Amino acid sequence: MHLRHLFLLAACFAAAALSAKEDPKAVLDAAVDKLENSGGVRGQFTITQFDGTKEAGTTHGHLTMKGEKYTLTTPEHITWYDGETQWTWLKSSNEVNVTRPTQTELRKSSPAALLGAYKKGYKLSMKRSKLRDRKVWEITMTAVSSASRPERVVIDIAEEDYTPMCLRARNDGNWTRFAIYEYAVKQNFSDEDFRFKQADYPTAEVVDLR
Repeated sequence: MHLRHLFLLAACFAAAALSAKEDPKAVLDAAVDKLENSGGVRGQFTITQFDGTKEAGTTHGHLTMKGEKYTLTTPEHITWYDGETQWTWLKSSNEVNVTRPTQTELRKSSPAALLGAYKKGYKLSMKRSKLRDRKVWEITMTAVSSASRPERVVIDIAEEDYTPMCLRARNDGNWTRFAIYEYAVKQNFSDEDFRFKQADYPTAEVVDLR
């Protein structure tokens, strides 16, 4: 092959690689693929609620994830989701609510569900930014229908390893920020780890809302 043709071919490959990195869907695909194929995930988080743009409350905790299954633990409550059924224990009332949430409902508490919302009903845009001294892709997901929830999602994904670092969702004008820290992959969890165990909460009242 002529040298000039080699240079042209190399330039085409470079342009294709750059194009993939500039495609928000490709970045989100990679982040979801990492989550789904890296075994269990464990992380620390801070959830901040906003009334409009004014901070209204913050809580901290830890989460575990395995595919679409997850647990989320805060000082106020614990949520388990096994891919079909969700249990939420409320410390204040010692009550467990049992539901079968929709995907829209899951996006209020599950980082994995919120991360995967882009697959249907959202248009995407992306820019480069920095968060906690790391280079990130800042991807904005805007609902194509006014009835969709969340209305908008902004996700910061680390460039070097596709780790989701922060997810922000807007519902009815109010924002929830889900900042993730100490994101560790290849953790070992059984399916039972994502189900409520009555024996661990023998005095709790179970309210079945399914």
